[in-house]
Amino acid sequence: MNIYSEGYLTSLALDFSLLQDTTLKYSYRDVHRRLYQEHSVPKGYGVSDVQHILKDLSGKDYAPWWQAHVNSPMSLDFPALLSQAGLVMSYGKDSKAEAFAGMTLSSIHGSLVLDQVLRNGPAWQAGIVAGDEVLAINGLKVTASGFDKRINDFKAGDSIEVTLFSNDKIKQVKLTLSNQQSGALVLKGEAKATKQQKAFFKAWLGIDWPFDNKGELATKA
Repeated sequence: MNIYSEGYLTSLALDFSLLQDTTLKYSYRDVHRRLYQEHSVPKGYGVSDVQHILKDLSGKDYAPWWQAHVNSPMSLDFPALLSQAGLVMSYGKDSKAEAFAGMTLSSIHGSLVLDQVLRNGPAWQAGIVAGDEVLAINGLKVTASGFDKRINDFKAGDSIEVTLFSNDKIKQVKLTLSNQQSGALVLKGEAKATKQQKAFFKAWLGIDWPFDNKGELATKA
């Protein structure tokens, strides 16, 4: 996750926390409104100003929340967060299970250097770390453009031998692939969403509950 994505998720978590702490009376929009009213250019504002507004709106000290969600590495239970608004996240009908190694290449064109290794994923468990360079899989040279296709030649549960250039040395590791769903993620409504969840949804987005009793977006006749 990059810092921009993490910022979006932190803002979402703050919005939901404020809605919950104020019984749906105030949201993140009210924080922005107060910042605009009280700290317009050229005055500016800092963290203490935001925390002051949060405390004024909720009656709660948000310093511990800030330490846990902003100053510390983010750990967010996204499904539980969305459930407050009666939403569930799932894959679309075009989704399928694919072999998953838990590592991604650098975005630099042609690079076989690993940019990310998913914590507790297959590559992580095999001892592979970000910055390692992939040289071969099962003894066959791989290219950056063919890396994903090579992984998809296998299935979940298969063990592969990955040859790496790591810390100025060549090393080989055994990696057991898991699986992950491919395709676009979609948001749906919970089929049995409660009145409280629907009220939370409306307070958050400002619109009425748009889903039918199957959790699909209702279509107007």
